[in-house]
Amino acid sequence: MIDLPQVTFQLPARTGAQARGLIKAFRYGLVMQGGSRLVVDATGPVRIDKAFVLPAVESQPARLVLDLVPVDRASFLRNLALESGRCAKPSGPNVSRPKRGNDGRPLVVIDPGHGGPDTGTIASSGEMEKTIVLEFAQSLAEKLEKTGKYRVLMTRTDDRLVPLAERVRFARHEGAALFVSIHADALAARNEADVRGATVYTLSETRRTRRPQSSPTTRTRPI
Repeated sequence: MIDLPQVTFQLPARTGAQARGLIKAFRYGLVMQGGSRLVVDATGPVRIDKAFVLPAVESQPARLVLDLVPVDRASFLRNLALESGRCAKPSGPNVSRPKRGNDGRPLVVIDPGHGGPDTGTIASSGEMEKTIVLEFAQSLAEKLEKTGKYRVLMTRTDDRLVPLAERVRFARHEGAALFVSIHADALAARNEADVRGATVYTLSETRRTRRPQSSPTTRTRPI
């Protein structure tokens, strides 16, 4: 994600929908008054090698340049953990209010991905990833709460965009025992009538990673 001062995007229809190189697609739009956002979907793990702005010259407008290079999954997760640690320092509105009550049960924070103008993947039928993951997260939260074993909070409960750093800060401020971020993968094949399974990625503080694990009893919705 790239946050920018408010930009008036004047681009042809379906700009960003075609894959090219390491970029699968990109989306853009206004996320708040005075702020815009560009969301880039990569074909695999990448890191930003260079990022700079070229000023306007003669008839050419100013340009934002991002140089992306492919990396292996372990390196990507290490960089993500380091970046999350930098972003999650105690500051901002989420940590200025008192913590919610703690009755001793472990707290699970559920994080439905995307939201607001960041739709995530859009299916050919028009279903949006942000809607699917919110519905799933609400159902999961309800099931966990009914067990009576956990306290449960969600980073968003409606169609709004919450910056990644704010999601992490919220979970850390509340003292979450587990932070679960939910996304929905897209399927390249269109002829799969029945798809089962869920991919789970875990990242530990000790930088040990596990391979994705599939559960044959969990049903996913292909988009």
